[in-house]
Amino acid sequence: MPTLIISRTSQYVNKLRSMDIYLNGQKMDTIQNGGQKSFTLEPGDYQIYVKIDWCKSKVISVTLADSECLKLQCGSRIKGLLALLPGVEIDTDDHFVCLDLVDE
Repeated sequence: MPTLIISRTSQYVNKLRSMDIYLNGQKMDTIQNGGQKSFTLEPGDYQIYVKIDWCKSKVISVTLADSECLKLQCGSRIKGLLALLPGVEIDTDDHFVCLDLVDE
């Protein structure tokens, strides 16, 4: 069975808020700051994204084969002092909340 592992970076932005994990349009779970979640899935096609309120990451589309392990990392592209600046754009996909493939 394929495995999906999603890790969340530990960051100041959204530190106290959980991110919702969506798989094929359905909420599967939540992930806390610095946390990790693992899912055992059936082989097949999946669309995965994370979301906080109206802000969501890009959608990652994958086809998982038997015994495959897919690793993703979520967080925010807003880092450091940028988080404190007014007017930082939070309403665009994959900026305030992001999801990326982990290269190994």
